[in-house]
Amino acid sequence: MTKLIDRYEQAILLITHEQEKIVGKDVAMRMTSLVHNLSVKGDKVQIVGDPKVVLNDLVNQYASLFGKASVEVSKQAIEKLGQNLKTDEIPENLK
Repeated sequence: MTKLIDRYEQAILLITHEQEKIVGKDVAMRMTSLVHNLSVKGDKVQIVGDPKVVLNDLVNQYASLFGKASVEVSKQAIEKLGQNLKTDEIPENLK
């Protein structure tokens, strides 16, 4: 069974990669780098603190620049993870 933090790391990577498809790698990585308590370098993710809050902040960061469309992209990315994150582990902005 995958550890909870690993599931959040997978979610963050998937959202970042899905956003890259739309805005390009440079912009996506720049937006991700603005999220407090989150560091992504290649396929390495480092989360400090509550991973649910960090995931929420990542989605909000994209939404601040690209609006609702980026939230929908993030939701679709989370759906690709299947049952990796339970409903109570998913931030409200991704439900």
